This record gives sequence, C-alpha cells and structure tokens, in this order.
Amino acid sequence: DLTSYGVRTTFHKIMTKKFNFNAVSHYNVPMHKEYYKIVMWGKLRGKTKKLIKELNEKFEGLSVVSSSEGFTIEITNQEATKGKGNLYVAKEFFGITDPKQIAHIGDTMNDSTVVDEKIRLIAMGNSSSQLKKLTKYRGPHYKNGGVAKILKGEYKKVD
Repeated sequence: DLTSYGVRTTFHKIMTKKFNFNAVSHYNVPMHKEYYKIVMWGKLRGKTKKLIKELNEKFEGLSVVSSSEGFTIEITNQEATKGKGNLYVAKEFFGITDPKQIAHIGDTMNDSTVVDEKIRLIAMGNSSSQLKKLTKYRGPHYKNGGVAKILKGEYKKVD
C-alpha cells in the first residue's frame, strides 16, 4: 500500500502520479500500521539535507538517506539497507560471502550504504557530489547506456 500524505499542491500531484502512490490530502498518518519504509520529498535540497541530519541525530536504529537528486528522504530500519540487501542476495543466490567480490552501481545517497558493507560502489557520472566523495570508482553518465557500459567494465578508479 503506497500512500502519500500531504497538501495537494501541483508538486504533490506530479510526484504521486509519477510514483503511482495513493494520494491523501491530509497529514493524518495512521499510527497503528507497521511501516517498512517512509519516503518524504520536498522542493528544497538544503532543507532536505538539514532534516536528514536531524533525523539521524534524534533516532537511533534508522537508515536515513537521500535520493532523487537530494529532494527525497528514505527512512528504513538500519538493517534494511541496500548494502545489507546486496550481501544477502550475493550469499543466498550466488554463494558469495566476500563483499569485495560484489559491485553496486548507484547515483544517489540511498546507494551509499553499500560502502558500510565494504562493497565496491561505482558512482554513475551523474551521481551526487556527496556520493562521489564516498567512492573510488566512477562510471559514465546514465544517459546513452551508462549502466550497460559499466557492466562491460567501462569505469575507472579515481584517487
């Protein structure tokens, strides 16, 4: 059940349509439900970045990261990250237990959790500058087949 709560602005209408959310025009979020992921978005990157910092300081046990070029905040349990998910899939489906044998391609801070697990992160050319600071590997921009190029080995190590 993907539901978006908030004032029905043009921005809200665009985002709910783009991501196929049920739209509710109020903030009365049901508290009796169990939530696995909370996604919030806004129009100002600076305020989003500030809120991420505040949430990380106030709530232990959460993974709070940005995505969508810094406009979106994704909140999950700290055990439900892309990094831990990659480790699980690698082990269960491929028998790989050494994180150095795993690579992850990403472009926003919601991909940053793979670094915590010692997984090789290849940042797309269009990645956020924040993500690029975390990785030693860079690939081409996503346009014109960037992911396919990375899968063919077209990425470089940077210092």
